[in-house]
Amino acid sequence: MGALMNLPLSMPVVAGWGAWLAAGLVLVVWARHSREARLRAFAQRSAARSIPARPKSGVRPPKPAAPAADAFGELQALLDPQEQSVAHRPGD
Repeated sequence: MGALMNLPLSMPVVAGWGAWLAAGLVLVVWARHSREARLRAFAQRSAARSIPARPKSGVRPPKPAAPAADAFGELQALLDPQEQSVAHRPGD
């Protein structure tokens, strides 16, 4: 570190450091702009079409819901006498 402190700060060294820092700043601004442009393009693309998410491995799709039972229909069937095709007598 002592050797660096003993270097004379001449105009070419100062100009070189300035150019180096300016180039780094340009690269940082360019990278940020490029990243934001990619994010905007991705957002527009994903908003334009929706892709269904794939389920995780081992996850089963939900089973369809069973049809709702007709409670009054079941009660009516229990209370009404059932018609029998063959006549049965009690005790047969």
